[in-house]
Amino acid sequence: MRIKKRKILCCLAIFCGMCSWLYGQDVDQQITMTTKALQIHLRGAFMQRHDEAQATVDWGDGTKDFVTGCSLANYAFGANHQYIGETPRTITIHSTFLSELDCSHNQITSLDVSKHAALNILLCGENQLTALDIKANTALIALHCEENHIATLDVSMNTKLNHLWCHTNRLAALDVSNNTALIKLWCSDNQLTALEVSRNTELTFLWCAANKFTNLDVSHNTKLIELYCDNNQLTALDVSANPALFELLCNKNRLTALDVSHNAALTFLWCHDNPLTESALHVLFGSLPERDGNMKGHLRSDFNPEHDTAAHRLILDKGWDLIAD
Repeated sequence: MRIKKRKILCCLAIFCGMCSWLYGQDVDQQITMTTKALQIHLRGAFMQRHDEAQATVDWGDGTKDFVTGCSLANYAFGANHQYIGETPRTITIHSTFLSELDCSHNQITSLDVSKHAALNILLCGENQLTALDIKANTALIALHCEENHIATLDVSMNTKLNHLWCHTNRLAALDVSNNTALIKLWCSDNQLTALEVSRNTELTFLWCAANKFTNLDVSHNTKLIELYCDNNQLTALDVSANPALFELLCNKNRLTALDVSHNAALTFLWCHDNPLTESALHVLFGSLPERDGNMKGHLRSDFNPEHDTAAHRLILDKGWDLIAD
């Protein structure tokens, strides 16, 4: 009898555990934000497999909206609200199966997504955030937090990230060593003195302009298509390991030499405002890949064709146009 009772209790425990797990997938999750805007525009989407996915938006002024996703619009939703008076308001979103949230352009001063671990896409750019904690959001694949006032950003726990846009903030450091799935990284217009991307071998777009780099190693980023590293303090740049490179903007640095002989796909090259001597420019022009009439190359440098017609002819014969300021 005791053995049978134990078996029943064991089965009940297993059954309860399974129910808890199943219903746990439908647990109400919460996002809060504080805004100073008079008009708010929120966008989002639910996981497509859940037709009954829904959210309640508490606008913080005594009013609420109930929103559901439309299967005909990829389970997307929109929620708009207008306040009376300029008092800061705290908005709370209670949701089930919310996978995407776009709260950009809303004068948001604080954002708490720590209670919504299932979020896949978060767009919160062009606000007034000074901090953003996403350590609990391990399911994130895309984060756009550009044009805020964020001084530190920890993405070490977000190993699924493939898009990270954090440009135009106040970042003094950025560690993406755990983000090996990154495809696009836009961290321009910060205060970064270094950027280590050796483990980000899937990168195809790296925009890191207007920082304070003196060195940038892209030798492990063999899939790079676009590299914008202009407006830094680079004294050297080796792109010999980047055969897919299509656009290279390295202007306004301290480069004394540049060789693009291994970049057969290169079509746009901006290298002006560097201390490249006449002989260094000749080496650079000689290394330019041949372009045909269907896809001409576009070069902007400090070269003055009136001073060296032979070099100018070389550029034109290789199918490149010289772009003036």
